[in-house]
Amino acid sequence: MRTVDGVVYPTYAAAAVALGLLEDDQALLACMTESAAVDTPAQLRYLLVTILLYCEAADPLALYMASEEDLRQDFFHSLRDEDRARAACLDAIGWLLRGHGKTLADYGLPNPDVALLEEDAGGDVYAFVDAVVRWTLQLDNLNDEQRAVYDRVMAAVDDNRDVPKMFYVDGPGGTGKTTLYGCLIWSLRNMGRSVLSVAFTGIAATLMDGGMTVHSTFGLPFGTLNEDSTSSIAMQSLRAHRIREAALIVWDEAPMSPGLQLTVVDRLLKDIMQSELPFGGKTVLFAGDFRQILPVVRRGTRAAIVAASIRHHHL
Repeated sequence: MRTVDGVVYPTYAAAAVALGLLEDDQALLACMTESAAVDTPAQLRYLLVTILLYCEAADPLALYMASEEDLRQDFFHSLRDEDRARAACLDAIGWLLRGHGKTLADYGLPNPDVALLEEDAGGDVYAFVDAVVRWTLQLDNLNDEQRAVYDRVMAAVDDNRDVPKMFYVDGPGGTGKTTLYGCLIWSLRNMGRSVLSVAFTGIAATLMDGGMTVHSTFGLPFGTLNEDSTSSIAMQSLRAHRIREAALIVWDEAPMSPGLQLTVVDRLLKDIMQSELPFGGKTVLFAGDFRQILPVVRRGTRAAIVAASIRHHHL
C-alpha cells in the first residue's frame, strides 16, 4: 500500500501525498520559515506543537528536520554542542506535547538522548533562575488591582485553616491576567512549591508556564458530561500525587468550561485530599472573560448555554 508508481514510500502518509489524497506540507513549511524570521526559538517550538496537534501534518518528522536549526538555536547558543542542543530541543517539544496528552512518538519524532539531558542539569538551573528574575521584575510592576489579587491568593495558599479558598479574576483581554498568573506561579515555584496551571483549550494553556488542558490534568471524559461523570485518574497514580502536592490551581478561560466540569473536578479533589471542602480545600484561582465566549452547547438555545455556564453552578 506504500507503493505508488513503483516507488515504495516510507510512510502511508507519504504514499497518500504521492497519490494526491493528502496535501503536502509546503504551506506548513512556509509558515515555519516565516515564523523563524521574526519569532524566538521558544515561540517557534510552540508553533510546531500547535501544527502537530491541529494541522494534520503529512510528515511531521520532515517538518521538524526542515526547521531544526531554528528550533534549537537558543539551546545551541548556550550549550555550544549540536547533539546536546538537539536533545534539549526535542525534550522541550516533548514537554509541550505532554501538556496535551501526546508524545514525540505519536508524531514519529525521535526521543531525546537522556544522557545528554542529564549532563545539562546546570543549564536547567540557570534557565530557572533567569525565569524567576524575569517574573520578580514583573511582580514589582503589578498595578494595584493585580497586586491585591496576588496578595489575597498568596495569603490563602499559606492559610492552613480548613476553609474554602476559591477566587475568580474577571477582566477583558489585555488587562494583565496572564501576567498575574505568571507572578503567582513563579513566586510559588521559587519557594519550592508546585502549581497546576490549566485552561479549557490547548492554545490558552500554552500561554501559561507549564500549562495543560483541564481534560488532561484532571482526567475528564470527552463528550457530554452529566452529574455522574467521573475522572479517569486513579488515587495512587502520579497524576493524583501531583494534584495532591499542588499549592495552587490556576484555571484560565474558566467561562468556556461547562459547570459540570467543576462538579467532576470538585469530586476528584475531594477524594484525593480526603476533604469535604470545595475542591478538597485547594486554593483555586479561576479567571477569564465572560465577554468573550461561553460554553459550547451542541444545538443549544441561548438559555441552555447560559444555564451551562459556571455562573449557574452551585460552587
